[in-house]
Amino acid sequence: MTARFYIIKGIHGSKIQEWEHSCENIVETKAILNLKDLIYKNEIVSITGPPGCGKSAASQCVAFYLQNHRGYHIIPAYYPSEIVQYRNPEQKQVFVYDDVCGKYEIEIHSVNDWIKLSPDILKVLTPNGVKVLATCRSNISKNKQFERIKIFSKVQCDLHSHENNLTTDERILIANKILGKEDVDILKEHKLLDKYVMFPLLCRFYSRKPTGSLTAFFSRPIDVIKEDLESLKDADDQTSYATLALCVLCNNCIKTDMLCSSSSIKSILEELADSCTLRHVFSLQVVKSQLDMLTDSYVEKSNDTYKIIHDKIFDILVSFYGEHMFDLSRKLLSIRTSSPLYAATVTGNLQLVKLLCDHGAKTCESDLFKNSPLHVAVFYGHTEIAQYLIKHNAYINCQNKEDETPLFIASKNGNEEIVELLLQHNANVNLCNIDGISPLLIACFWSYHNVAKLLIHYRADVNLCGNRDDSPLFISCLKGDVELVSLFLENNICINIRTKFSLKRMPSLDVHRRVEFLSRFTFRDMLSMPFFCSESMEEQQFGCVTPLYIACSIGYTDVVDMLLVKGADVNICNKNHESSLFTAAERGHSEIVKLLLDCNVNPKYM
Repeated sequence: MTARFYIIKGIHGSKIQEWEHSCENIVETKAILNLKDLIYKNEIVSITGPPGCGKSAASQCVAFYLQNHRGYHIIPAYYPSEIVQYRNPEQKQVFVYDDVCGKYEIEIHSVNDWIKLSPDILKVLTPNGVKVLATCRSNISKNKQFERIKIFSKVQCDLHSHENNLTTDERILIANKILGKEDVDILKEHKLLDKYVMFPLLCRFYSRKPTGSLTAFFSRPIDVIKEDLESLKDADDQTSYATLALCVLCNNCIKTDMLCSSSSIKSILEELADSCTLRHVFSLQVVKSQLDMLTDSYVEKSNDTYKIIHDKIFDILVSFYGEHMFDLSRKLLSIRTSSPLYAATVTGNLQLVKLLCDHGAKTCESDLFKNSPLHVAVFYGHTEIAQYLIKHNAYINCQNKEDETPLFIASKNGNEEIVELLLQHNANVNLCNIDGISPLLIACFWSYHNVAKLLIHYRADVNLCGNRDDSPLFISCLKGDVELVSLFLENNICINIRTKFSLKRMPSLDVHRRVEFLSRFTFRDMLSMPFFCSESMEEQQFGCVTPLYIACSIGYTDVVDMLLVKGADVNICNKNHESSLFTAAERGHSEIVKLLLDCNVNPKYM
C-alpha cells in the first residue's frame, strides 16, 4: 500500500463507515439496479431528483456495491480537482459527490471549475479504473449552466422519472424495514404510501421521532413538524427550542470545537438566551448535552459535526424560526437568501467571517438579489474581508441580478485599493452589467481617474460600449473631463464612435445646467432619460453623435482641441445632417468654431 492510500483512508475512513452503517437499511429498488447498470457501463453518472427522494442513499449503496463486488476504493469527494489529486493508478476508485454544483441555487464557480478540469478528469477516467457518482437536485440539473458540464449531462439517472420512481411495493419494503409491519398496514389502509416523493426521508424521520399520529404525519408532514417545533417553543423550558435555533444560526453546521471555552459562539448563545425562557444558563455544556439528546430526533452527529438530519428538515426549521424569531430572521436575512457569513460581512466583522469559514461556511452563497459575501465586502469597503474571501475561493467574477461583478461595484464606488485587489486576482475587467456598462464606463461616469487608469493598465477594452453605444470617451467628453479624455486618446480609443443622444429634449436649461442636472442621477437613470435615445425613440429626430459633436455642443474648448489633434472627423453629422461646426456655431462657441475651420471642414457643412 502507498503512503497516499493511508492518508486518503485516514481522511475519509470515518465518513465511509457512516455510509456503510446507513446502507444497512437500504432497499435495493429498481432505481438502484438501473444505477448499478449505468455505472458498470459508464465512467460518470449523475443522480438527479428532488430533495428527500434518496439520491445520497442510492449513490452510497452503489459505491459499496462497487467496493464489495468490483474491488473499488470509495473516495467521498467535494471538489473536481480531487479526482486528479487522489487518483491512484494502482487502484480502482469511485469518487462520490453529493449535491454537486450547489443545493439551493447553481454555484457558477463550481460549474466553471468542472468545465475547466473536465479534460484532465477525462484523461484519468480509464475504463475499469476510475468512476464518478454525483448527486444533484433537480432544480440544479435542469439549470442551463449545469448543462454546460458535458461530463455530467451525458449519463443521468433521474430518481423522479417514471422509470426510476419508487413503486408501491418498494415503498412497502422501505417502510417495513424502517417502521415495521404494523405501521405499514396503517399507511396502506389510509392510502398514504404514495403521497410524497420524499417517502424514504419521512420514514427515517418518523422512526427517530414519532411526531403525532402516523396518519397525521404522513398526511401533512411539514405541518406536523412545525407543530412539534411549536410545542418546543411553548414549553416552560425552551432549551431544545434554543438549541435548534442555534443550528439555524450556524447554517446547519456546529463543529465540536465551536463548543470549547474560547469559542466566539458564546455571543450567539447570549442573544438566544435573551430571546428564550431557559431553566438553566445556556452554556456550551448545556448546548452539547442538548445536541446529543436531539440526535434521537432532529440532529445527527457526523465525525466532529452536529447537523440537522436532512436539508429538507433544515428548510422547515429555517421557515419556522423565520416566522417566530423575527430578530433572528432579520440577522440571517433568511438562510436561503443569505447566510450568517453574509451578515458577518455586512458588519465588517473579520474574526466572525474567519470563524464561519473555518466551520464550513460557503463563500459563494448569495442573497435574494444574488449578491455574494464578496459583493457585500466590496460594497462596504471591507478590504481585509474581501482579501480573506478571495483567499478562501470566493468566485471573483460572480454577478448579482443586475449582472454587477465585485469589480463593477468597486469601480462604481471609486475604491482604488479593492479594484487593484480584484484585478490582481484576475477579475474579468470587461464583464458588463445588465445595461452593458463596463467597470471602466462606470468609473468614467463618476470621474474616478485612478480607477480608470488601473482598469486600463489591466487591459480594459477602452472601446467597449454600453447598450446604447455610450463609450468611455463619449461620457468623458460629455462631462468635459480633460484628464480622462487625454487618458483615452493615449490608449487607441475609437475616436469617432457614435452614441444615441440629444440635448434638445431640455429646452428650458442651458447646456451647462443640463450637464449639472445629469450629474445628480445614476448612470442608468441618465441613460433612461429622454435626452438619451433608445431604438424606440428614433422617430423623435434624435441622432447618433460623436464625442467631438457633444464637446462642440456643450462648449468644452480644451476637449475639442485634444480630439482634433488626434484626428477626430469634423465632417460626421447627426441624423439631422448637423455637423460639429453647425452645433458649435448655433450655440455661439466662437473659439471652437475657429478650431474647426482650421481642420478641413467640408464646404457643404460651412
